[in-house]
Amino acid sequence: MKSFMPSIVSSSSALAIAGGVMLAPSTSFAAETQGYHGVNLGLTLSFSVGARPAFGVGADLRYSYFVEDTTSTAIGYYGAGPFLQASWLRGGAGRFAFGAHGGPVFSRIVNADAELGLTYRTGYRWPDAAKRDVFQEPDSSGKYDSGGLGLHIGFSPQFNALLFEHGPVVRGSIGFKREVKNELTLGWEFRAPGPCFVYRCPINTGGRPLRSEMDAEPILGSLRIRRADPNASRHRVTSMDVHTRRRLASHWARDTRAECASIPAFFAIARDLARAGAPESLIRHALRSAAEEAHHTELCATITNQYLPFDVIALEPEVPTAKDVDRMALLERLALESFWDGCVGEGTAAAQALRVSQMATNDRIRQTLAIIARDEAAHAELSERIVAFCISAGGKSIRDALARSVEERMSDEESAIDAMGVDGTIEFDETLAYRSGVPNAMVRQNAREQALAWSIRLVA
Repeated sequence: MKSFMPSIVSSSSALAIAGGVMLAPSTSFAAETQGYHGVNLGLTLSFSVGARPAFGVGADLRYSYFVEDTTSTAIGYYGAGPFLQASWLRGGAGRFAFGAHGGPVFSRIVNADAELGLTYRTGYRWPDAAKRDVFQEPDSSGKYDSGGLGLHIGFSPQFNALLFEHGPVVRGSIGFKREVKNELTLGWEFRAPGPCFVYRCPINTGGRPLRSEMDAEPILGSLRIRRADPNASRHRVTSMDVHTRRRLASHWARDTRAECASIPAFFAIARDLARAGAPESLIRHALRSAAEEAHHTELCATITNQYLPFDVIALEPEVPTAKDVDRMALLERLALESFWDGCVGEGTAAAQALRVSQMATNDRIRQTLAIIARDEAAHAELSERIVAFCISAGGKSIRDALARSVEERMSDEESAIDAMGVDGTIEFDETLAYRSGVPNAMVRQNAREQALAWSIRLVA
């Protein structure tokens, strides 16, 4: 897929970004608007009421252009584009619609798509007069009504399943003339490929993810803009093209947010380990990890500022509240989160940072990645020790919960890893970006595969 990356490092765009963050300082830095586009085809099963009750089967063809939203922890992308629909209604009528659709994609879970356009429906033909509705008189052609043109309105929240999406659809048609009856359509639609196939739904690889509860989408820290430090002006990068500078600023800004959110994540782990009666050494290691994540945040923010005409500082999120009902629930959550977010997630971050550090040509970036690789590897080892403690304290039920989780998530994990290996055509110097700390598709794929294989042995 082709990706379009308009410049934001121009002075006018910089002022717009600065103004937006100052007006809403709690929001995150909107640094990346990388776009992806694709076409998908859908099958709809529906039931319509209005002109007459009727079951229907339809096809949906739509083009979508997705732009990433980094101002929200809940919304991953926005998608929009044209659509074309055709449906056969039991009773002999046909419905055709076209127009525009668009809406947010809430991380990897669901996207809410709204539709607005025009609908044309043919009339129903009933050769047997006994089947005519007693409340309606057919026209001269033997139809209940003549059909016609109407306003099309629709809404379809779709659940993402990596390679396809599915969900309910609610659509309505408001006739432009009195003889064109209004209709309401309820149904279920399947579309392929899904958004995750188009832009590769991200897997967090920058530090320990912070979550409000188990399986919730990761919370990222916020960034606030401030006046550039004049003493740091000599480190500003101006030699490379604006698209590559923008891509690098976006990447390192997102890493800064992720590393910043890892600080309260480790404070929460230390708290939960104490509540679960874990050894003091694990608690101290968790607190030390929080300090290391704070260091990562400073390092990533410094690199981010190299590519921007202003400076950004990270704002640390709050420590989430513990919601476990008892010790066994706490042990199970600790084990599952430590396995997926720690062993797999931070193991991926360590392997990825190590690979990219070996290719980096900038000394500051190379040193930063080397530190992150070392610390994240230690955090993954801490997670392995936490998993071992939880199994020891909780016994067979914790081991079984881990095994079930691996079995349930394995197919999605493998599909996500495969998707990492598909890069779009991007309008910036990818080689230069890779040497500046941005991992390419193959590095992301290999790092995740390595971390997953290393982690699976814990539940084998």
